[in-house]
Amino acid sequence: MAGNSDQSGGFAAAAEQGEVLRVVVQHCREMKRQETCSRWITALLALTIFTGFLWLQASAHCTKDDAGRQPMTDTGVVQALNSVEPTPKHRRGRFIHLLSAEYSDQIVTSQNEGSFAVRWKIPQLPSDFKLEENETCLVIPRKGLYLVSVRMSYRALETKCPCADGVCFLSVLLTMYQNKYPQITNIVVGHETMRCVSGWRQTVILSRVIKFENSTKLRVNIDNQNHELISWDNYNHFEITRL
Repeated sequence: MAGNSDQSGGFAAAAEQGEVLRVVVQHCREMKRQETCSRWITALLALTIFTGFLWLQASAHCTKDDAGRQPMTDTGVVQALNSVEPTPKHRRGRFIHLLSAEYSDQIVTSQNEGSFAVRWKIPQLPSDFKLEENETCLVIPRKGLYLVSVRMSYRALETKCPCADGVCFLSVLLTMYQNKYPQITNIVVGHETMRCVSGWRQTVILSRVIKFENSTKLRVNIDNQNHELISWDNYNHFEITRL
């Protein structure tokens, strides 16, 4: 009987050890499974970060390329979007930026009574754009929809104020002439006031989207009573963009 009791105790101990071993093996398997999942999550996170880095690199490169397509020249003219003459399907987006001429010859008498026409620097224009009539008229090469923008900067004189009551009334007018309409047409006019105080500055900005015919001539006119107040520096410009 004693032998049978010892044998039963041995079986019980062996069974208990087997259960412990099974629990340990199961725990190890769960730990390994968790470790594998952790490795997968870490790898996926690293791949996401690397993909984002590559995307940022590509975006920065594209932005740099786009910024380099409009170099500013010494004459203040932004060249055409392409350095070569574009094909007809690439004509859209043509951009011209003109700066006013030097102080000694910045204006000429305009056809409009009581105003002067602003002269612009002769730029290295694309072959389809040109300046005429003593560099006061920009000729639109072809029919289309354009964005026109003009900026004229004024400053108060340090000497005696030429304006009544110490307030100057500034006026800038953009006109056009088309062959099918035998007269000058006003496109847009801008008005501002400026206090006649030394160092005071004011800007008149014109902007409009309009459809032009072939060979339309555009001219910027200023009031002859306040042309002495214009600041003849690089703040005056005339922009044309084909949409």
